[in-house]
Amino acid sequence: EQAVGGSRSIVKDVHGGMNPEDLQKLRRLPGNHMCLECGMRHPQWASLTFGTLLCLSCAGKHRNMGAQVSFVRSLTMDLWTQNQTKAMLEGGNQRFLNYCRGHEIPQWLPLHLKYSTASATEYGRRRLPLYDGESNTNGTTTSSS
Repeated sequence: EQAVGGSRSIVKDVHGGMNPEDLQKLRRLPGNHMCLECGMRHPQWASLTFGTLLCLSCAGKHRNMGAQVSFVRSLTMDLWTQNQTKAMLEGGNQRFLNYCRGHEIPQWLPLHLKYSTASATEYGRRRLPLYDGESNTNGTTTSSS
């Protein structure tokens, strides 16, 4: 913390990125050593909507689909809430791939078609309460906004 310009306002040194311990756990989840879409190693981006890890190029493609389809964040530059981090740790590339196989979502489909299928939309919709709200004592979810 430091005083700014002689005034008494306080500026905190805020660094982006997921907590390093949580990031290490996330990278150890099955399939998370590479980008979900193209296989590039050491992805630095995430789709919070699907709980998956992406390379920079594929993160851009996800962003182009719109945040309402795939909400993308940097693992190292963006701030992460506890709910968002927990949601990512409950996801993973392999978990999403298994879901796709079980719901007959072909991985060869162009992204805009793959993520607009009813099954993919449902997967993202079911994950929303994990990162977009806080659990009450009765187990329901309320919006954090």
